[in-house]
Amino acid sequence: MGEGLKKALVGGFAVLAVGCLAYIAFWDERSGVSTSLADHRFLQDINTGKNYRVDITVKDYGPYPHKNRSTGEMSLYPTEVCYWDECGEKGGTRVILNTWRKQPEPTKCPVCGHTVRVHNPRPPGYKDDK
Repeated sequence: MGEGLKKALVGGFAVLAVGCLAYIAFWDERSGVSTSLADHRFLQDINTGKNYRVDITVKDYGPYPHKNRSTGEMSLYPTEVCYWDECGEKGGTRVILNTWRKQPEPTKCPVCGHTVRVHNPRPPGYKDDK
């Protein structure tokens, strides 16, 4: 293989690689699905237990708790969803973990009593799993 052909192949692969990386880097910005999912969180008021779907803005990305726009209090925390037992039958129960409450014991679902943890798994064979 000639020297000129080698340089052309290497140059072509380099251009292709840069193009692929640029496409991957900007794809997420153009995808409405992933950005819309990232723009909101389900938070729960630690005082009332009421759940809120909160649209997150840049100024909201500070540490928890977040400000409850209804009450003005800093009382909104992220939740995990329990899908076990009767919770799964009704689509899940949102639970604030005890780590947010500064309590050392494991978090128990207030409805079914199952232990809830970070990235809480669904039970085997859950109806929505495919």
